[in-house]
Amino acid sequence: PGLFGVVPPPPPGPPPPPGPPPPPGPPPPPGAAAAPLFNVKRGDRPSRKVRQVQWDRVNIDELKESMWETEIGDEFPIPKIDFADLEEAFAIPQTAQRSKIVANENPTETVPEVKKNPTLLDQKRLMNFGIVISQFGKTSLDTILELIRKSSKELTVERCIALLSIYPTAEEVEMFDSHLKRNPELGSLSPVDRFLVELNRIPSCRFKLESIIIMSETKSKLMDIIRDLKRCYSVYEHFNKSTSIRLLMRMALKAGNFLNSDSLTKNNLSGIKLQHLSKMLDVKSAVRPNCTLLRYLLEIVDGTEGYDIDFGKEVPGVKEASQLQVSVVLATSTLEITKLTQVKETLSTAKFEPLFLDKINTFFQSIDPDLTFITEKTNLLKDLITEVEKKFLWDSEQRDEFIPWLHSFFTTIAATQSTILQQKKEKEMKKNADDRKFIDKLVESVDDGSAFKLAERMNKFRQQQGHGADDDSDDDNDDSEEWLDQ
Repeated sequence: PGLFGVVPPPPPGPPPPPGPPPPPGPPPPPGAAAAPLFNVKRGDRPSRKVRQVQWDRVNIDELKESMWETEIGDEFPIPKIDFADLEEAFAIPQTAQRSKIVANENPTETVPEVKKNPTLLDQKRLMNFGIVISQFGKTSLDTILELIRKSSKELTVERCIALLSIYPTAEEVEMFDSHLKRNPELGSLSPVDRFLVELNRIPSCRFKLESIIIMSETKSKLMDIIRDLKRCYSVYEHFNKSTSIRLLMRMALKAGNFLNSDSLTKNNLSGIKLQHLSKMLDVKSAVRPNCTLLRYLLEIVDGTEGYDIDFGKEVPGVKEASQLQVSVVLATSTLEITKLTQVKETLSTAKFEPLFLDKINTFFQSIDPDLTFITEKTNLLKDLITEVEKKFLWDSEQRDEFIPWLHSFFTTIAATQSTILQQKKEKEMKKNADDRKFIDKLVESVDDGSAFKLAERMNKFRQQQGHGADDDSDDDNDDSEEWLDQ
């Protein structure tokens, strides 16, 4: 059988008489494998080693409806190939073959070429290994192992993370052990395989690399946790003491009970939830443009001496804290404390060289105050959150929405107060302008003498009013009243 199938047999019948060759058989039926037109005869094979084409064999089923089934035959001839010339062009030179002739010795005697130990890793793993090791520059693999054993300062966080990414897996360790059982010498392994074997043999190596990363990143992580805890605690603490929120909620309840007097279910309530304050924005005046119940109450506070609502002063830091989720802050702090406690216990039993062990102990001594602060602040924040939620009737299931809601509501109040202040200034400016016009007109009347005529007529008018003036003076009275109005 050939590459594309079996040559169909000749048609049945008596053998042809000697003479011209028989005509070709019938073409293969549709779907049958094509004849092996491209097969090489046994006598046409190369007489020496040549370069090979590294392609894969194609399954016969994959050839269906391809050009190899539908576009071959006499109608698609190809040029003749000179196999001798082809062999000459692609023959492998003697110097590149696996054996070489030793000079000045028997030419038939050969010395095998030294064969490099193949790696047991796949190509992708080798590529990742090369990328990681390139971070060490021209440092040899043996030197890198020595840096790890001595916990050198050259082991940066980035390098430790990279080394952990190529750390041998359990399957690879088992594969290396299996090989070394057959060939105990490490020299039987490739340099990359040998490096990974020796890396795994360093006592507590993985834990050492992880410890270096932890010691480098933990300090900044703890600072972030402390910052977030302080922000959340500050908002809850100041809000819990706020007089403005209590004033606004009480005014809202009183106004709401009045507006809801005719309601069977909402009149004369004994209290409202903190979230209900937002509903005042939905209550709008029909006669005063852009006036909501919230603005109405804020105008009352603004116009009443001795009262003030200033959340920016009473509850600072809401904007920064609104970017946080309280539940995440609490969970992160608890998780970090638990993790570091476990790491500390594990490190105390790990087999490290004394120098690295001293470094670890010094590190944990330096962060102990931070760990204590985080533990205490986390517990205080939990208690304070529970107190505020109970006090202001905030749903604990919406805990993460509390500070963002405060930020949004306080922003609305600040904008409303700003509008009230601006309109108040504009009204005052208009009043001042009217006063200036009056004064200017009065000065003008003094200058042209009309003010004195007005005074005479006013005196005359008063005299008439006092002595009961007769009807003849009606015209003068009307004239005096006109000037009086002016």
